[in-house]
Amino acid sequence: MSSPLATGPLRIYLDQKDFGRIADALRQNDQSSPDLLAYNRLKTCIATDRARVYFSFVHIIEALRFGDVQSPTAIAYCEVVDTLTQGHCIRAVPYLNRVELELALSDVFSFASGHSRNGYPYGRHADAFVVDDDALLGDDFRAVPRALLNNRDIVQQFARSLPDTYFDELNRTFPADGIRWSRERVVTTLAGSPEERESLKRQFFAGVMSFSKLIVHYGRTHPDISSIGRTFDADEVNLIGQLRDMQRFEPLRAAILGTPATWDRDISRDFGTRYLERSRNDIRSHAVAHGFAAEAAERKLGADGFKRLPHTRAVMLWLKAYLARHKGTEHARIPQANDLRDLLHCVNAPYVDVLVTERFSADVSRPLASAFGTRILKSLAELTPLLPS
Repeated sequence: MSSPLATGPLRIYLDQKDFGRIADALRQNDQSSPDLLAYNRLKTCIATDRARVYFSFVHIIEALRFGDVQSPTAIAYCEVVDTLTQGHCIRAVPYLNRVELELALSDVFSFASGHSRNGYPYGRHADAFVVDDDALLGDDFRAVPRALLNNRDIVQQFARSLPDTYFDELNRTFPADGIRWSRERVVTTLAGSPEERESLKRQFFAGVMSFSKLIVHYGRTHPDISSIGRTFDADEVNLIGQLRDMQRFEPLRAAILGTPATWDRDISRDFGTRYLERSRNDIRSHAVAHGFAAEAAERKLGADGFKRLPHTRAVMLWLKAYLARHKGTEHARIPQANDLRDLLHCVNAPYVDVLVTERFSADVSRPLASAFGTRILKSLAELTPLLPS
């Protein structure tokens, strides 16, 4: 890996367990903990702009899974995330996919993209997660049909009918530095142009200014986000069940066919195929705008293993390596709970110089290290010697 001082701060991604271990060590005042030693070194490097730590949407969901976001455990976790990331995040996956598709197509068909190739993956605070604007504004407005909310005159009439106490409560419930909710801002958020809504949303979240406040905000406005964590659990149970079924039938399959199993590669390729299916409308929109054939674009994107699409390629590489550990008739690994969550952390490897995760996941992520030049580490103790002195 090239010297981080030559290209800017060392970009670092820690998975949820690392932030949690640091928080535990701080609460226990365990000064001998290697996690706490790494934490103190990281703080020094961050303060001098020699390192930068990022969080992702997975950390938001994990924080909301504490249930009570004001519990001592949740507060300690959020404070560590705040201290180390200082609001820096990897942007939401839908945004990454949309921008990477545009950049890939601009490469292939030689048209200009409005996105920065170096800066697009990175954002601040709320950029890590995509939410509906309406949730900022309380139950009164969420009860109004969406079709009516799009009509500015109707929204203005409804806003004028609300008492001043409604807006006082709105500002107490959703505080942000430098912005106060008013009738006009409510109308703009609900019925303004996309540019107006985005501008106001950014003003609000710029005033949130901390991971801790972001979690409290989402806990109030989007308590359902934590259910995504339960979806992870359900998906993991489903994934584990399927893998164990394939492992159980592998000896029979091998005996009958006499060939090595290929389902690890097949499933990885299928993910790429489904990505193209989900992206077909966006590809066609670019094709119409820039004068190329959508079918040709799909072939070109998939021809080299999706190398022009970092997030999609990272998922495919991780899935293939992970599934390969679970096939064969001898010594196949038994899939474990939380494996899927490790995937969601590790596919951020294309956007950082160093990614720290647990031991098995680090081993699975070796193809990502090779593809993207990322150092994949198994502990915070391994990170400390790599930090700039």
